[in-house]
Amino acid sequence: MSQEKEYRSSYTRTTDVFGLTDKEQLHDFISDSRFQAILQSEETTIHQVIIDTNNYGEFLFVSVSRSAAGKARFMTFWGAGFHEKRERWLIHEWRFYESYIRRFPTPIAKEEALQAIQKRQDEIIEESNPTPSQAAKLFVLLADLTDEDGASTELDDLDQGGYLFSED
Repeated sequence: MSQEKEYRSSYTRTTDVFGLTDKEQLHDFISDSRFQAILQSEETTIHQVIIDTNNYGEFLFVSVSRSAAGKARFMTFWGAGFHEKRERWLIHEWRFYESYIRRFPTPIAKEEALQAIQKRQDEIIEESNPTPSQAAKLFVLLADLTDEDGASTELDDLDQGGYLFSED
């Protein structure tokens, strides 16, 4: 067997290290109950819980790691915030991506992290989920067909003239 084939056959994907299903990987999100189970697993180390922004709004970002073959593998989950392009609160789901940063802050106590996450969820509990606009509905459709970034790009391209969603 060539070295390249041997490497590929021995490589474990980070999503597999965290036990994410094919469906979860395909849709890039997990339920809050799955997220909580991952956090509470003895295999999971929590490194960071911060409120920050991305292209879609302000969210809670939770960076965690698990060990695979003696090497730390990192994932960052984001949720508990208002997704501006979808025009809805993300409370019961968490999006994720593999983190390639090799140095995360010192691990934090699980109880402290879980309390911070619960506090954020309590602060944003679904007081009202507004009725999404036509632009938000189109974004959701495009995001389901492509991905979040692809949907943003498509909407920007479609609306370059500024008339796609005008009231006139």
